[in-house]
Amino acid sequence: MVFTEAKSMEKTRALMDSIELAENHTAQIEDRVEYVDRELEEARRDLAKTKEVYENLDNLSTALEIASSLLASVTVVPSIGVAASALKKTIDLTRYPVDKATDAARFLESISKEMRAKIYQVEEKVEKVDQKLLSLLNTQNDFLTVLGDAQSCIDSLPASASIRAELVEQIETVSATLNPIVRNLDSAQKSFLEQIIYVENKIKKVDEELNRLFQIDDAVKRVRRELQPMINTLEDIKRALKKTISVPYGITPKICKGRWGIPYPCGKPIYYRFTVWQILTGPGKLIKPVMDLFNREVDKILRPLLRKLNLNINLDGLPGAEELEALRNRLEAVLNDAINDFARLLTELDGPMGEFSQEMLEAISKMKEINDRCHLNLEDNL
Repeated sequence: MVFTEAKSMEKTRALMDSIELAENHTAQIEDRVEYVDRELEEARRDLAKTKEVYENLDNLSTALEIASSLLASVTVVPSIGVAASALKKTIDLTRYPVDKATDAARFLESISKEMRAKIYQVEEKVEKVDQKLLSLLNTQNDFLTVLGDAQSCIDSLPASASIRAELVEQIETVSATLNPIVRNLDSAQKSFLEQIIYVENKIKKVDEELNRLFQIDDAVKRVRRELQPMINTLEDIKRALKKTISVPYGITPKICKGRWGIPYPCGKPIYYRFTVWQILTGPGKLIKPVMDLFNREVDKILRPLLRKLNLNINLDGLPGAEELEALRNRLEAVLNDAINDFARLLTELDGPMGEFSQEMLEAISKMKEINDRCHLNLEDNL
C-alpha cells in the first residue's frame, strides 16, 4: 500500500522536478541576458567615443603641421637650430602615418554608427525577451504553487475516498501532457546557457579592442598635450624674430650756435635697424662693436623664450593606419558575431517560451479545477 501511494502521483512529482529545474535555468538566463545587455549597452556608449578619437587625431595632425612650420622658422636661432631641425624631421616623418591614421579613424567612426544601430536593435529585442522571461518566471512559480497545493490536498484525502483516484488520474494526465513541453523549454534553455558563454567571450574581446582604441587615444592626447606648450613658445619666438632692433652708431654732422654764439654739435643720432631674424642670418658687414650691441639685444629678447622651450617631445605610441584598420576589422567582426549570435539565441528561445507559456496557462486553469474539487471533497470528509 505504501508503495502504491508513493507511485500514485509519479508523473506529477516528475513534472514538479522538471519545472523547478526549468525555473532555475530561467532565472540563470534572466541574469545572463541582463549581463550581456549591460555589456552591449556599454559597448554602444564606448563606440560613440570613436568620434572623439577621430577628432583628437585630426587635431594632432593639424598640430604637427603647425609645429613643423614653426620649427622651420626658428632654425636660424643658433642655440636651438640643430635640435629644431632634428625634431622637424622627426615630426615630418610622423605626419604622414598620422594623417593616414586620421582617415582610418574617420572610417572607423562611420562604421561605429552602424554597429551602434545594430546594438540598439538587439536591445529592443532584449527588452521584449526580458519581459517574457519575467512573465515565464511568474507563471512557473504560480504553477508550482497550484500544483503543490493540489498534490498536498490529494495526499490528504482518505485512501477510501472515491474522488481520490479520479483526481490522481486527472493530475497525472495534466502532468504527463505538460512534462514534455517543460522539458522542451528546458532543453532550449540549457542550449541557450551553453551558447551564451561564447557570446560573453566575444563581448570580452570587444572590450579588449575598445580598450586598445582608448589606449591609442590616450597616446594621441599625450602627444597633443606635449606639443601645445612647444607650439605656443615657438609662436612667441616666431613673433620675436620679426621684432626690429635699433642700435645707434653715430650722429649727423651738424653744428649749432648757442645763445652767445658758442658752437655745439646738434646732429641727430643715426641708427642701424634690423629685425631679429636679419641679425641672426647676417645683416651685412657691421663693425664688431655694433654687432655686439645687436647680439645683446637679441639675447634679451630670445633668452626668456628659449628657457621655456622644450624640444624633447616623445612621439612614441602614436598609431598607424594599419593598426587602426586592423583594430576596426577585428572590432567589427567580433561585435557583429556577438550581436548576431545573441539575437539568434534570443529568437531560438522565443518559440519554446511562447509554447510553454500558452500550455502552462491552460494547465494552471486545469490544476485550479482539480485543486478546488479536492478541497471541496476534503471539507466534506472532515
